[in-house]
Amino acid sequence: MKFLRKCPSYILSNKSNKVLSNHTHKKICKISNAFTDDFINFLKEMAPTKVPVSLRQGKGYMQELENEGLSHHFQSFLVPGEYVSIEPATISSEFHNFILDEIENLLDLPREHLVGLRMQYNIFPLNSQYHTLTLIPHTDVARKNITPVAVNLNLTSNHTLRTAFYEYDPINRRKDLEAKKMILEGDSYIDKIIRMNPEYTDSEKILLEDWNKYEEICLEKGELSIYQGDYYHAPFLKPDSNSSIRLSIAIFLIYGDEIVSSVSRNKIERNLMMKNMKHIRGYKLIS
Repeated sequence: MKFLRKCPSYILSNKSNKVLSNHTHKKICKISNAFTDDFINFLKEMAPTKVPVSLRQGKGYMQELENEGLSHHFQSFLVPGEYVSIEPATISSEFHNFILDEIENLLDLPREHLVGLRMQYNIFPLNSQYHTLTLIPHTDVARKNITPVAVNLNLTSNHTLRTAFYEYDPINRRKDLEAKKMILEGDSYIDKIIRMNPEYTDSEKILLEDWNKYEEICLEKGELSIYQGDYYHAPFLKPDSNSSIRLSIAIFLIYGDEIVSSVSRNKIERNLMMKNMKHIRGYKLIS
């Protein structure tokens, strides 16, 4: 085992191209050519060459009360592959500043309101079938006073990373004002998808009768997407003969409102020890 080279000093290409979704009420962004090839290759080098199969207990979905047409939000905890956490400090602050600036410009979420961040490698097998619950439209978080944001960066050559975005629109509900007041009983919309599909399938075969796909983001190697995590979305996965593994970086950020973010800032400011040590490294290699 050996230490990997440091993050490159120059990571931005200065020739990025941004494309926004045409959807009226949803802000979804795709950015191309943002980073240098050297930086993208560095991120690939950081990824593990062998991935242990996790023994975590997959719950499948979690439900929370919701008042705007759906009786619950549900979130998928069954992942169509494995993931490995990334320590954010191993990547240049220039990268993080770029991401935070783009989020602020797109979603009007200032970095001062950021209260949580998680980075990970998503490592999904492509010559596979996937549990139906991993392909169901879901939200990353559904809670009051916070706004979740998701960032995806494709690191896979010869494979297009696809994310589909959905709206819930049951065909049997009345199209009038009363529809907005309707609360579905039980878990019928989840049960219906499960009943209509085999246990394992792929995104081309899954039946989602009550869901309207209004957008799909397609990312080639080095491209990234940014969107709010409370938009209903799902990965688009099908067997691919060009590559055996879909490697990407996923970043999940949580922004609080004024109250939540203020409490979080006060906790950080009180931790003077960590504040003073943030530029100190715990070892120094002997040359």
